[in-house]
Amino acid sequence: MIANDTGIYVFTTRISLGGRPIEVVLYVGKTTNLTERVKSYIKIQKGYDSRKEIAYMFETYKEDVQMFFAPVPATRIASVERAIYETTMPEFNMIAPPAANEEEF
Repeated sequence: MIANDTGIYVFTTRISLGGRPIEVVLYVGKTTNLTERVKSYIKIQKGYDSRKEIAYMFETYKEDVQMFFAPVPATRIASVERAIYETTMPEFNMIAPPAANEEEF
C-alpha cells in the first residue's frame, strides 16, 4: 500500500561506472499525495498522459527505473527538492525547481 504522504520522490536507474554499479537520479519531484502521483506515472507508462519528458524516461530505461520516496514536511519540501536537484542534476527534469525563497506548491 502506498502512503498519502507529502514528500520528495526520485526516479533512478543503475548504471555501471568503471565496472561498479551506481544509482543515477533521473528525475526529482515533490508531491502532497504520493498515491495520486504514482497513479499519474502509471498512466504515463500506459500512454495516457502528456508529460513527454517522463514518458521518454520510461521509454528509455524501461524496467530499469526505480522510484524512491521520502516523507518531508510541507514547510521544507521546496528546499529539499532543490538541494537534491542541485546535487544530482537529473537528466529528465526539464525545469529547475524554484529556490527555497520562491517556494510554490
